[in-house]
Amino acid sequence: MSNTDNGHLLLLHLSDLHFEEPYCLDTDSDVDHPVRTALMNDVEELVGKLGNVDAILISGDIAKKGHPDEYATAKIWLAELARIIGCPESSTYPVPGNHDVCRIIAKSRLVEGVRSTITKKAAGHARDTELQKALREEQARNDLLSPMKEYNVFAASFGCDLTGNNPFWKHELPLSGGWKLVMHGLSSTLFSGPEDDKERDNLYLGALQCSFPPDKGIIRLAMLHHPHDWLKDCDAVDDSFNNGCELHLIGHKHKQRYLPTKSWIRLAAGAVNPARADGTWEPGYNLIKLQIIEREGEPTLQVDSYQRKWQGSPDQFVAKQTVDKKDVFTDYIHLRRPPSPATPTITAGSIPIKTTDSISSTPEALMDELSYRELVMKFWKLSTTERWRVTYSLGLLDKEAGAVPETIRYRQVFDKAREQDKMEDLRQKIEESLK
Repeated sequence: MSNTDNGHLLLLHLSDLHFEEPYCLDTDSDVDHPVRTALMNDVEELVGKLGNVDAILISGDIAKKGHPDEYATAKIWLAELARIIGCPESSTYPVPGNHDVCRIIAKSRLVEGVRSTITKKAAGHARDTELQKALREEQARNDLLSPMKEYNVFAASFGCDLTGNNPFWKHELPLSGGWKLVMHGLSSTLFSGPEDDKERDNLYLGALQCSFPPDKGIIRLAMLHHPHDWLKDCDAVDDSFNNGCELHLIGHKHKQRYLPTKSWIRLAAGAVNPARADGTWEPGYNLIKLQIIEREGEPTLQVDSYQRKWQGSPDQFVAKQTVDKKDVFTDYIHLRRPPSPATPTITAGSIPIKTTDSISSTPEALMDELSYRELVMKFWKLSTTERWRVTYSLGLLDKEAGAVPETIRYRQVFDKAREQDKMEDLRQKIEESLK
């Protein structure tokens, strides 16, 4: 049962998992495996008191070197984590970190050429324009995204892969009283490379990713890997986040931080597996409970943050405490734009989804976001050959499809299935192939 039925959402915020091959391929020789197991046990105990987790949010660095085996191992661990905390496996939402970038590809001449064409422009409108021009050109955008190819394949199964049109993702979760949480997964790694940590001024988010319209009834959560002060356009990003998003989730620095204001709250998750060479080795994670309440006669978002950190001897996760010795950080955000009474939605299953031209209203093709994401996840569990066979048999692949990056190709397949009312046919083919 979704916590929405109980009037709240519970989000697990992880960051910097750093699965590293070959070590992560053998749990007996992986020194980080005990920490990840202890985290599982700790979250399981917490959700026994708070209810099941509705979504797992990962603010970057799933891998250590962007190697496919690292992502394969991460998927297995995340699936087990989702199972024990009662969260649908498909309700996992990652963004890329600097370690999810293949550094060999990032320093190739083609990639560096596209990047330098953009970054030589002065930060601001000129650079935004150059970035958007590059993302519209097929070769330039393929080069720009190529260092994150393996990450993109990993993220595709969660519907969070990056494209030239959208080098970010956006997903919606329902809250109570007609309110909705819209999550924005942003990519701060378009310019990340071998010297990322030393050349932080090269990192750039851009206005394309910082568009947060003041829609009624919407609470916005923005998540990215790098803290704002690592970005060349840090001031513009700060302004956009502070004006448009109630919740900000970040990673990268391996430090847990909690910064509340009356309008927004910023949380840094720490790292599930920080580097042992760091000055302070302290794994950590956040569990965030969101609920709509009435406070002083006004709609208010109550945010309860359970910040957990590693304790040695005995080895376990414990609560990071407030100044008055409480295990939960509680703050309130006044909500300025309540939902319109006449917001149009279609109810498919238990989750409301917005009416759009891209979603067919026929019973066999209409599906809520959760079941759609579950279908995408099942599709990516098929082998490469099976994915091709299933989609080709339904006439959903073009002759030129082989020239398109795999993640883009199959996004187009799902779009075409919706347009042609073939979603149910696609579902049946996928289910048959998984047997």
